[in-house]
Amino acid sequence: MKKCISLAFILIMGLGFIFNTYAQNPGRNESVVVVRALFDIVNDKVEIHVNDQKRAEIGHNSPTRIVVPNGSNTLTFIALNSNMRNSPVSLTKRSIQVNLNSEQLEIDVRINNLRAITPNIRNQTKLNAAAAAHTSDSHIEDAIAKITGMLSNQIPRNSVVAVLSISSQDQIMAAFAIDELEYQLVSSNMFRIVDRNTLDSIRNEQDFQMSGEVSDDSAISLGNMMGASIVITGTVTGTGTTRRLTIKALDVTTSQILAMSREAF
Repeated sequence: MKKCISLAFILIMGLGFIFNTYAQNPGRNESVVVVRALFDIVNDKVEIHVNDQKRAEIGHNSPTRIVVPNGSNTLTFIALNSNMRNSPVSLTKRSIQVNLNSEQLEIDVRINNLRAITPNIRNQTKLNAAAAAHTSDSHIEDAIAKITGMLSNQIPRNSVVAVLSISSQDQIMAAFAIDELEYQLVSSNMFRIVDRNTLDSIRNEQDFQMSGEVSDDSAISLGNMMGASIVITGTVTGTGTTRRLTIKALDVTTSQILAMSREAF
């Protein structure tokens, strides 16, 4: 029985470590701070604040991963006496200033038996660009999935749909968003999507950029050339964690906006 309890405790602690360390993923214009606390009195805990906001509370040798904005950040560590079970007492506090630019910062916070706090930066490295891009892609996938659900409810079934353009300063993101939106519309089995080869051919003839701005009149004109009954355009606005994807569906015959949706990612 004791062995079972011990194994269960180890499993729970291990899952807690994994969740704390890997639950948060950085987006564009964000960095990561990984904090490990090492106590002489191992029952104690430490609160971690970023720019005066509490972000985590950890115990001995249980690292946590915190996403922070790029630039200057104030990290504050507050030692807690966890013998006070209902409301641990704040004992000492130490703040440091860090400056990050899409980096991962690893810090050991040592707290001795007098509760003196000594932060020690172990490592500071650039985040993997591909991993950051993948994280960003997963966020926009979620936004497109929600928008596709809305479009499926508002666009007539079996409509011929052409995804024309998504305007963004990031052309790679624009191309990804167009491809993902087309894929999800096809997967819904509710519409007929204009073939990409047809779209590319007309785009080349008209010198039309899929990642650029396009007026409603131009979109409708292109839709007529493709034999589409519905054309879809969109824009990505904002930066960092305040980006938004706006999608608009136009009826080629009436020139009316049939549906419009906006999702943050």
